[in-house]
Amino acid sequence: MKHRDIFVLEEKGQDIRNVDLGANPVFVLGDQVGLPKKDEMFALRFGTKISLGKKPYLAATCIDVINYLLDSMMERKNNDGQTA
Repeated sequence: MKHRDIFVLEEKGQDIRNVDLGANPVFVLGDQVGLPKKDEMFALRFGTKISLGKKPYLAATCIDVINYLLDSMMERKNNDGQTA
């Protein structure tokens, strides 16, 4: 099994733009109440809290934003590897 970086989304986490997401990130999202404490503590044994900002978003919107950020990072990485 490959190593995966685990990230728990929370409004008070580190800004996602300042975090190295690695090659195989896994994202854990809660609902409007958040994760149950037991689940959050388990995920944080292996992961880090990150944030999309101070504003709360629906989980589906978080997934869209994360996909956009991952696509942008991938595109930048591919462009950096090309010569002009």
